[in-house]
Amino acid sequence: MIKKLTQLDAGVYTDMVRANRTSLSEHLDALAAAGDIDPGFLPTPQERKAAAGGREITALQHIFAAHGIRTKGERASKGGVFTRGDSHYVEGAEVLFPAFVTESYQTPDIPFRDVQEPQRWIDQSQRQPRNRVTLADLVSANVGIDGDTYKAGVIERGAEDDLDPARVTEGADLPLYIIKTAEHSIKVYKYGGRVRASYEYLRRTSLNLVGRTIAGISRREEVRKVRAAIAVALNGDGNSNPAINVNNGNAAAWRVTDFDIIEAEMNDYDREPAVYVADKATLLAIRALRIPASGIALTPAQAAMYGNPYMTPSGVPLKFAPTSSILDGSNKLLTLGIGDGLDQVTENGSIIQEADRFIANQTQEFTISENVGFAKSEPHSFFTITKAN
Repeated sequence: MIKKLTQLDAGVYTDMVRANRTSLSEHLDALAAAGDIDPGFLPTPQERKAAAGGREITALQHIFAAHGIRTKGERASKGGVFTRGDSHYVEGAEVLFPAFVTESYQTPDIPFRDVQEPQRWIDQSQRQPRNRVTLADLVSANVGIDGDTYKAGVIERGAEDDLDPARVTEGADLPLYIIKTAEHSIKVYKYGGRVRASYEYLRRTSLNLVGRTIAGISRREEVRKVRAAIAVALNGDGNSNPAINVNNGNAAAWRVTDFDIIEAEMNDYDREPAVYVADKATLLAIRALRIPASGIALTPAQAAMYGNPYMTPSGVPLKFAPTSSILDGSNKLLTLGIGDGLDQVTENGSIIQEADRFIANQTQEFTISENVGFAKSEPHSFFTITKAN
C-alpha cells in the first residue's frame, strides 16, 4: 500500500498506460479505490471536494498542495522541487514532474490554480477564445487506442420508411440498425513540441512560468488539431462520409435566409445546428448582415445578431475557423448537429512516454507530444452550405 510520496516510482506511469488511463490523477484515484493507496496520503475525490468547499480537486492537485508545491502565483515553487540535490527539492517529487507536464499540456489553464493563491497579473495561458472554434465544439467522444491506427464503429440504418413508428406484429422483425467497423482505418499523427532550456535554468525557474510555456505549446498544438478536425468534418475520414452539402450558387452574397436553407436540410436528417464555423472572410460577410441600410430600422433578425459571442438570428454560435484551415477561401459555412461530433482518437500514454525522460536524463530539452487522429462514426453529423465564389 502506498502511504507516502517516496513510494511512488516511474513504474506508476507504465502501469497507467497499461490500464489505459490518460492522467496520473485518474490512475491514482483508481488505485485508491482499489485499496492500494492509504486514505491518509490520498483522500477520496468526494473528501477532497468537501474539504475544498465544493471545488473539484484532482489527485495531483492534492498531492502538490499537501507537499507545499505551488504552481501558480507570485510564490510559485521552483523547478528544483523535482530535482534531487537542489535546495528546493521535495523528497520523492521527481516522479511528479511528468504528470505536471502532462496535465499542464492537457489542460492549458492549469488546474492547480484552484487550490493556490491568485496571481495579481494576467496569466496568458488562461486565455479562452470566445469566437474561435475549439476542439470541444467539434469533438463528442474521446477514444484511447494502442497503436497508430483506428477503425471507428459505423451505424448503418435501414430505409427511413422502415423506421416509421408502427405496431410490430407478433413474430415480425424490428427495424434493423447495423453497427460495423469502418472499412478504412484513420491514422493518428504526432502533436506537441520540444522545450530547450538548460537544466540549471529549469531548476531555478518558477513552476508558473514552466507551466505557462507548456500551456502555450498546448494552445498552438490545439490549433493544429482543430485544422485537422475541420478537414475530417468537411471531407470525411476516408470512409465515404463527407459533410452533407447544400449548394446555393444562385446568390453570391450571404443572406439571413441561408441559415433557413441549411437548417431545413438538417431537419431532413433529424438534426439541428450546434455551432456554425467559417473562415474569416465568410464569417465577416455574414456578420455584416446585422448592419442596417441607411435610414432603415433594424429587422428582428439583425438585432438578434448583435452581442458577443457572435451568433446567428436563431441564437446558434457563429465561430471563426483557425487561419489556414481547409475552409479558407471555400465560401462554405460548416455546422454539425447537436449531440454529434467527431471521435478524437489518442494513442494511450503517448504524452507521458515522452515527458518522463527529462528528469531521468537531465537533458537540455524535454519533449511534449501526443499522437492524435479524428474519426467520424456518424455520417450524417456535419453539413455545409456553399455559396458561389
